[in-house]
Amino acid sequence: MELALKHHLHADREPTKLSPDAITVEEGQNRSMLEMLEAFDREIPASGGPELNLAQRWRRFSELRTALIPNLDYLVHFALAWLAGKPALAAQVEEYLLLSGGIYRTVQENYNAMTNLSEGWARTVLEGLLALAAC
Repeated sequence: MELALKHHLHADREPTKLSPDAITVEEGQNRSMLEMLEAFDREIPASGGPELNLAQRWRRFSELRTALIPNLDYLVHFALAWLAGKPALAAQVEEYLLLSGGIYRTVQENYNAMTNLSEGWARTVLEGLLALAAC
């Protein structure tokens, strides 16, 4: 492990913080997750694929994520006990998890079609979803 860290290119740098508003930089311009999802929502059906509805679900997911972040410590460490007396918050958490899973499932099921349009964007969206879900 010590040898791997010693020789790793990024070992002496701070971890990168991922933002949904700047999921990647392309030609010096930040691209947001929403912008990339909107593009796939347009292009996949135009190329004969299904309607994805990713951007609309992402907007709602982002709203819920913003609302839940202040409670993250409680949700991670004391979820069942803390949510027991808060049915409205429990419903938000459930909707957040359903949206998260639905967005990921749609990207996964359409990943080949997405890579046919742009392999880099498809990979960025998939990896970005996984990274943002872990934050």
